[in-house]
Amino acid sequence: MNAGGTNPMVWALIPHSLEGDRLTAATYDNERTKSELAATFASLGLPWVWQPVVLGSMADVIEQLTASVARRPTVAFNFCDGLDRDGAPGLSFVRELAKAGVPFTGSDARFYETSTYKLRMKQLFAAHGVETAPWEGLPRTGPLSGVCARLGVPLIVKPDVSCASCGITLRSKVCSDAELEARRDELRTRDMGNLLLESDIFAERYLAGEEYTVFVGGFRDDPERLWTLPPAQRCFAPSVPEAERFLTYDRYWGYYREESAPDAGEPFYRYVLVEGDLREELVELAKRAYCATDGYGYARVDIRRDTVNGRLSVLEVNANCGLSGDHETSTGWILQLMGWHFPGLLRRIIDQTLQRA
Repeated sequence: MNAGGTNPMVWALIPHSLEGDRLTAATYDNERTKSELAATFASLGLPWVWQPVVLGSMADVIEQLTASVARRPTVAFNFCDGLDRDGAPGLSFVRELAKAGVPFTGSDARFYETSTYKLRMKQLFAAHGVETAPWEGLPRTGPLSGVCARLGVPLIVKPDVSCASCGITLRSKVCSDAELEARRDELRTRDMGNLLLESDIFAERYLAGEEYTVFVGGFRDDPERLWTLPPAQRCFAPSVPEAERFLTYDRYWGYYREESAPDAGEPFYRYVLVEGDLREELVELAKRAYCATDGYGYARVDIRRDTVNGRLSVLEVNANCGLSGDHETSTGWILQLMGWHFPGLLRRIIDQTLQRA
């Protein structure tokens, strides 16, 4: 709670894009999200506002927020996680919130920018001694030679900027320079969308071992007070071939056009909580990765075990990761497994934001 004893007004800032005269928000603007947030804030006794944000309305929203801050304790729960160049508010809005002095949840501009670019994350992992898979940035055009020999196969080909596994298919996993070159060139076609057309491309060694995720909260300049939810392992369905046990774009959205579908009634994956010494090892690695990438607010850290050497390696740190109390997000899975309710998580995020402010 805040120091004044008055429950803060919460503004849920929801990113939208303009398509002609129509507002669109594929990720958040749905009845499930609205109902969950309404029930959550009601259970916490917090008044709240559902506030759509587009690039053209940022100044008006900031003005309303500063007026609210002047009247009573206020926190902006910032769900705006877009890429400005694609018409969805993201980094530019985070900068405006900070400039206005409005307390807001999630990443600051520094963490937002760092976590947007996977190659930048890789460089920071290396600089801070955080174990990660060997990688190499690829030239935009021309023949590729020796990449597989240098990194080891199989490799997985990724765009530098993407979300929700965008640009990842079964063809992303390659075992030769010829396959690597073909996949890079495929990502450069307009059929893959302008985002991937403009993005840098890199290859990293594919790690075939177990996959884990750790939710981390807190601030990079206060590492002793970082907190986590219990680490969880993503367990892929036994009916899915071992070679296909990674998350592609289609699988992220529940499609099975090229991939092998799990047996009827079986989810592609489920989560289980990690116990014992491995739990502490994952927490420590996740915190180091979070600080190395300028962590601020909260994030999900994805980790895999390398079956070649047995070591844990960080794949990436996802700032402003998806939040829910159901199986729509990894966070929701973990909350249910640990018996903690969604309102408790949002309360903790709001409290750390107000304490920081």
